[in-house]
Amino acid sequence: MLSHYERLKALVMTNSLSGLSEVLLFKNEVFHDERGTFFESFQQNRISAQGLPEFNIAQINNSVSRSGTLRGVHFSTSANGQAKLITCTNGALVDLAIDLRKDSPDFLKFVTFELKSFDGQVIYIPSGFGHAFLALEDDTVINYGLSSAYDPKMEMTICPVDPLLSEIWGNSEKIISKRDREATSFDQALKEGIIGI
Repeated sequence: MLSHYERLKALVMTNSLSGLSEVLLFKNEVFHDERGTFFESFQQNRISAQGLPEFNIAQINNSVSRSGTLRGVHFSTSANGQAKLITCTNGALVDLAIDLRKDSPDFLKFVTFELKSFDGQVIYIPSGFGHAFLALEDDTVINYGLSSAYDPKMEMTICPVDPLLSEIWGNSEKIISKRDREATSFDQALKEGIIGI
């Protein structure tokens, strides 16, 4: 019988190159003129056109990261769920969304995107997914809208350098918070029922 870890690794190895239909990448037109740059980062009608529930923004976060900073894998167990809209407004990053819904046919499938400042791209990550990102440049700014407010009692973390994801980030040294580095592994999260929300 496969151990939890062997089962997880087998799932990730077979699914890691698959796209996830529920994670959406919107490419918005970017306007440039002598004043600078402009693009629309949120349009409810584009979300609705995909058959998704209305995205009510409950909170907007911004973070600034040094090159090599790795944040995540974060997710919420809020009863209301927590979808996210991700935009990079300075620098560049690799963004990851991973399906943590145990009964989903896409359980543990993940997808990555590279975002650059004002490239017009916005990622929609639905509820039940984990989120992580790696800053590729100093002063990388990520802006993300949340469909439910942050609640520390509902906020969960899985170590972003877990062996299941480590190849995504490359071999260079990472800047990781103590909380993220010491977070539970995918293996332990599966055993404890933390994932499968």
